[in-house]
Amino acid sequence: ALHSLRELHGKHNTVYLLGSIHVLRPRDYPLAPALLEAYGNAKSVLMEVNLEEMGVAEVQTEMLSSAMLSEGKTLAGILGAERYARADALAREVGVELSLFDQFAPWFVAEAISQQQLTQLGFQPESGVEMYFMARARTDGKSMAGLETVHDQISVFENMSMDTQADYLLSSLEQAHGLASEVDSVVNAWQRGDTQWFVNELQSEF
Repeated sequence: ALHSLRELHGKHNTVYLLGSIHVLRPRDYPLAPALLEAYGNAKSVLMEVNLEEMGVAEVQTEMLSSAMLSEGKTLAGILGAERYARADALAREVGVELSLFDQFAPWFVAEAISQQQLTQLGFQPESGVEMYFMARARTDGKSMAGLETVHDQISVFENMSMDTQADYLLSSLEQAHGLASEVDSVVNAWQRGDTQWFVNELQSEF
């Protein structure tokens, strides 16, 4: 079957488990008929994170607070001269001026630059799988919930030491050149349900 959907049958109900891609391109639609059929049969939608939280003022305030460095700290200071020079050169290669992010935590800079690249490649958060089904569920009156909160996900980054965040930023920038071909491969593997491709990718990364 050309999709990444699995069915789990219990005594009283069926759970549909769908591997997700957070950003997609409009041209990646329509989704496979099996996915739409599963959604139609579902009474509720459970996502990794309930994206409806993103519109809550307190959540937005927490995200901004986590993204910003505390007073007196700078990205250049956290990375140190050698790492910053390397990061700056890598960022310039993908058309990003790193100095614009000097007041932001390294984890946020990594995410922001990746998102900027994906946008340039035509990927849109509003076209992602979660946003698509969230909009459908809202219209259809289906209940929605998240396995984690936005706070949980922010905490993962917040709990990383600044040194680890700096290495994460460098690693992200070093992979930036291959992003265009990589995301194409990811989407293609996801669309055809090629779990072995993902296994191979994860093993090679480790």
